[in-house]
Amino acid sequence: MSIGDVLAVVELEEGVPSLHTLELIAMARTIAEAKGGKVVAVCLGSSLGDEVGAALVASGAVNVHLISHDLFEPYQADAWLPDLAALSTEVDPAAILVPHTVIGADLAPRLAFRLGTSVATGCVEADVTGDNIWFTRACYGGIAREQVSFRTAPAVVTVKSKSFDPLPRDEGRAGQLIHRDAVVPLEQVRTRVIESDR
Repeated sequence: MSIGDVLAVVELEEGVPSLHTLELIAMARTIAEAKGGKVVAVCLGSSLGDEVGAALVASGAVNVHLISHDLFEPYQADAWLPDLAALSTEVDPAAILVPHTVIGADLAPRLAFRLGTSVATGCVEADVTGDNIWFTRACYGGIAREQVSFRTAPAVVTVKSKSFDPLPRDEGRAGQLIHRDAVVPLEQVRTRVIESDR
């Protein structure tokens, strides 16, 4: 894999990639192109079909990994982490982008710990200077901004919504859909969502 690849973690809304995810892919593409790599998207869900992957390719991803298992919906960290960590090790990306949502805020620090790297949350911009990726996020209660880069790899970041505009959808974009078997052993999933009340 290219050292400039960027891994984008997909969130679904009613079975399709969320708008937040499409914005995330636009940021991932900006970073990947500056580093000579490509956008690799990963989607975990139940009974994922090619239409999900096709939508991600049309929106800017080059490789899309679709991992289906009933335990992936609704989100639970014990189920998602083994597969995301395994794929991250395989892809060896420069950065892993996760939507800054309830799921992302829980998932990104866990994934960074599992990979032995660091995490930056609530990022709104990304710039590449030489070998470094600089992420911008709010600080001091939102009255200032800071730029951060990582001494460890990959950089794991959560990206706030409305930070990037999604790329225009292009059904002619070339990409590869990869259906993978889940690696999570059932006995390792210690929690299960019974009910969600919002």
